Amino acid sequence: MSAPAELVGYLSYLAKNDLIQTWLLFLLIGWFFVKSLPARLRAMRSSAWPMAQGRIETVAVGAINAQKEIATANLGYSYYAAGELYWRILLAPIPR
Repeated sequence: MSAPAELVGYLSYLAKNDLIQTWLLFLLIGWFFVKSLPARLRAMRSSAWPMAQGRIETVAVGAINAQKEIATANLGYSYYAAGELYWRILLAPIPR
């Protein structure tokens, strides 16, 4: 017996015998579907974006607050798109 057929058979058994377990199972499946939906939508939308080769230019770690032990990552990068050079420095906090 194949896995989908076993799942359908199990769901049919639950529907006949254990209504509460059936609802809990459907709620769980729905929760996983809803939880993963934003990531799937982002992936579908970004699949049409153009791709470009980039290069990391600079990397540094700087301290913001020694008492709270928070540092920053400074990342400089560049890339060409449509024959034009773009660059940026990204500053991101790094908590310990």
